[in-house]
Amino acid sequence: MSRTGDTTGAGNRGAGGTGGSGGGGSGSGSTGGASSTGGAGSTGGTSGSTGGGLTTGAGTTGSTGSAGSSGAAGSANTAAVTEKASELGQGIRDLGSQVRDVATEKYDQVRDQATNYYEQGRDKAQEWEQSLESYVHEKPLQAVLIAAGVGVLLGLLWKRS
Repeated sequence: MSRTGDTTGAGNRGAGGTGGSGGGGSGSGSTGGASSTGGAGSTGGTSGSTGGGLTTGAGTTGSTGSAGSSGAAGSANTAAVTEKASELGQGIRDLGSQVRDVATEKYDQVRDQATNYYEQGRDKAQEWEQSLESYVHEKPLQAVLIAAGVGVLLGLLWKRS
């Protein structure tokens, strides 16, 4: 049970909070200041006390404390979390690099395909132009009459609109 001035355990006081060169105990009576956990010598236990009967754990008022760990285990946990964060960050960078590579490859494929379609269309248009020119050279009167007929049809359609 937590009470004002409970000092069983390490009992470090001051702005440093519940850290120290050793640790452990049930309720390390830290009073005031910003409590901190982790590093060399984090204290644990079921709860600490800050006065006025408010229960604190790991520096937060109104919550029960963590299971606690010794100084070496706290450093190992911090190192493990840091290593996991580094691995996660590297994994995200690798995934981003893979996505970029796939997107670049798809972009290149689409660009090449669009270029091929453009060239095919241009070639087809040039073929039509050449065949039209050769038709006009072979049969100039027919070409003029066809052009006139198309012009009359288009004029009638536009007039009705």
